[in-house]
Amino acid sequence: MRTVLPNAKFVAFTGTPISKEDKSTLGEFYGGDYIDVYTIMESVADGATVELLYDEGIALLNVKKEELDAEFEEKFGHLSEEKKDKLKREALRKYLLSSERINEISKHIINHYRDKIYPDGHKAMIVCSGRKAAIKYQQTLHALKLEGYHNFESKVVVSIGSPKSDVIAKEYYETLDWNKNNPTNKKPIYVVPPEDIKDATDDYKLPFGDENEREKSGKKKYDNTAFIIVSDMLLTGWDAPIASCLYLDKPLKEHSLLQAIARVNRSGKGKNAGYIVDYNGITNYLIQALEIFSGDVRPDDILKNINEELPKLEMNHTKLVGFFKPMKIDRLYQRDAYIDAAIRFIEPIDIRDEFKVLLKEFNKSINKVLPNVKAIKYQGDFKLFNEIKLRARNAFPDDDGLKISKDESKMLQSMIDEHLKSEGVENLLAEPISIIDKDKFKEEIMNASPATKELKMRNNLKHTIKVGMDKNPDFYKPLAQRLDELLKLKKEERITQLELLKAFTEIQDEIIEEQSEGEKKGFNTERKRAVYSTMKTIFDGDAEDATKTMFDLINGELNIVGWQAKGQVKKDIENKIMRFLKTKMGRTEAKLKAKEMVDVLIQNKDA
Repeated sequence: MRTVLPNAKFVAFTGTPISKEDKSTLGEFYGGDYIDVYTIMESVADGATVELLYDEGIALLNVKKEELDAEFEEKFGHLSEEKKDKLKREALRKYLLSSERINEISKHIINHYRDKIYPDGHKAMIVCSGRKAAIKYQQTLHALKLEGYHNFESKVVVSIGSPKSDVIAKEYYETLDWNKNNPTNKKPIYVVPPEDIKDATDDYKLPFGDENEREKSGKKKYDNTAFIIVSDMLLTGWDAPIASCLYLDKPLKEHSLLQAIARVNRSGKGKNAGYIVDYNGITNYLIQALEIFSGDVRPDDILKNINEELPKLEMNHTKLVGFFKPMKIDRLYQRDAYIDAAIRFIEPIDIRDEFKVLLKEFNKSINKVLPNVKAIKYQGDFKLFNEIKLRARNAFPDDDGLKISKDESKMLQSMIDEHLKSEGVENLLAEPISIIDKDKFKEEIMNASPATKELKMRNNLKHTIKVGMDKNPDFYKPLAQRLDELLKLKKEERITQLELLKAFTEIQDEIIEEQSEGEKKGFNTERKRAVYSTMKTIFDGDAEDATKTMFDLINGELNIVGWQAKGQVKKDIENKIMRFLKTKMGRTEAKLKAKEMVDVLIQNKDA
């Protein structure tokens, strides 16, 4: 191309620019400087990737170098340097593949994964030094599983060549033949069949769950492979955001090292960081790789030692404690009073937003550091501040920012159960406690002060009425008016706090009674109860029969799939309701009410 187009300008994109004397990306493209650079730190700041945290593997497995060197010289010192180098490489290879070493590392991997990675629903990769090592790790994990040491699934993804020239391929195909001829005495196959590799690597990206469940398209919905074990495959150009830990037992260098560790820095659901657990000592190679690929990037820009997170955890904890300092209540000795006051303290939306940010950073820090024992001292405050968030969610039900997602709930509960060994924060709910569950709601506010009780009952009634207004307007509109009148009286100080709480309780009881009454009469869905509420305003004592009659009239239309989006069907329902209501009201009024009731039926479509 350059010969044909001697004056053309060539532009390239690269993730790993090389900067060596014998290899230079800039030199290949005429020198100068880069047009634009997107750094790793910028990528993390943008949320495109997550930071990588580095942790060393089992120190006790390090080779006793001085003793080994002395013994080696005694036995092989008389040989040539070339021969000795070859023997040393072979000795190291044998050491790396020793059963004792792989067994100990496998146990370490399982323990680390169980405590650190699995609670967040994430998966891991094990990178081995050669295909033989990958298979040996799979055999060891399989044996430990049979012993009851763990219950995780793992798969080996390696390339397989021709059985004529590839020992591993030969063993694989011999095992297939054996299993075919001995169906009652099959041997285990430790590698993913070549034809299944694409499905296995695609499925690995799915979350954990019931593998029998399927999408509507028939595709798999869940996959329970916890570990994918590789040697050379999948280390470049393969993205699996669900993978958050790389267990590295391979002496990678230069671009291979940088590309491999990037497998676990992809942003994913509930993923705060990627973890590298190193059993091979890559730190020196990382420094060399950075010098080659981008001399201005420091090692700690790529990999951060996990111990560096401890000061961040302490700082985020200090900020959170300091945030509530104006309350002047001891959180350790006056816990209930502290929580009660905290709910009122964060009532202003701007203060509440600041609390949400501080708690998010604290939870993120403690999640990164665990299961390090140094995080245990924060367990009391971890429970305390997350309980405040939970109670605040129940006190301010319209604040979606306080909503605890399923992932957060799972993460928090796992952190408590697995790491903090405590009774835990109860009711890590995605939704606030409903006032209809009177006993549970009473328990929630029982120990609160009158001011906090008022705040919680007020906000929960507002939320319940707001949600119910569209679904059951004839019942909730009068309640909304009463609530507004009560709040106006309180603001004008024409009603005491005790009288207000009593009035709130009466409204709550009416809401509960409405549901209970409808259920007793056989109206066991929100749709039927909403229609019954309307019938009571029109037919009075005959409301029960009127409700049943109306559903008999429109039952055919309601059974039409997707009737809510079909204009003619909606018109037919409206006309039938109007004709029925005309027995009690004028045509114009009946027409308006029928139109309202069609909207109510649509709003309650999932009931």
